[in-house]
Amino acid sequence: MEVRVARIQNPSFRRVLRRKYKAVRASLEQDDDTAADLSDELMQEVYAQTILKDLRVAEGVEVKIDGVVYENNTFDQQKALKLLSNELFRNKIKAYAEDQNEFLMFVEDNLGKDSAPPSSGT
Repeated sequence: MEVRVARIQNPSFRRVLRRKYKAVRASLEQDDDTAADLSDELMQEVYAQTILKDLRVAEGVEVKIDGVVYENNTFDQQKALKLLSNELFRNKIKAYAEDQNEFLMFVEDNLGKDSAPPSSGT
């Protein structure tokens, strides 16, 4: 699987994060589980809109999103949001987006495994 990832802190990321944060600022500043959940949800939306740009699946590999087999050239923000709801996948994307030298990531392991994400080094 090949995933295209934009750099974190790109102008679009900063603009969208700022706008979304302002909309829920009061809720985020509370010290409770709801604020943590809201923060996770907000970041997933920002990453889906500005960081996770494309997904390509190798021939013969099957990836399902909401039970539907993913087809190349059908990537959109809703699919990005579904993928980013997986904490392991989200952590991998975040690590690569934070590495200013990364533009493209190849994910070879099974994202459904209950294992720690590998380091973002190449």
